[in-house]
Amino acid sequence: MKRKTGIILGIIVIIALIATGIAAVMGYVYGGIKVPDQRVVVHYNVCDDKVADKINDSIYSPDKLRQVVRDIEKKNHYLDDATCVATVYFYYATNNDLGRDTQKVNELYNKMKSLSDKGIYASGKLIISTNVEQLGNLRNKQTLPRNKQ
Repeated sequence: MKRKTGIILGIIVIIALIATGIAAVMGYVYGGIKVPDQRVVVHYNVCDDKVADKINDSIYSPDKLRQVVRDIEKKNHYLDDATCVATVYFYYATNNDLGRDTQKVNELYNKMKSLSDKGIYASGKLIISTNVEQLGNLRNKQTLPRNKQ
């Protein structure tokens, strides 16, 4: 009886270790070390490199950019991805056809600043500047320097 119980417990432990290993490989488990003052930040990668390429291809065409922004705004958690927020902010801050919705622009800027304060930054792959302070200048209708790649 003891031997049977030991085998069953051993199998359960092995299955649990395998499941934990698979979860770690898939990115669901984090096994890092942090000091008590640090926080673990969950980052959603909604606007990946493919989306960044679409953004770069459409940045000089308001109609194409409008479509990309509409696609981004349909995605879950886009407000938790700095690349998505920077793109949507850039669109609303620079598109004069919208009558400059200053409330929306300010909300997006504050969200972008909040993400930056947490250490979540927009992709450097974008050709628009991803610096929060420089993007903030768009609220005052100033121009942006081109992002160096």
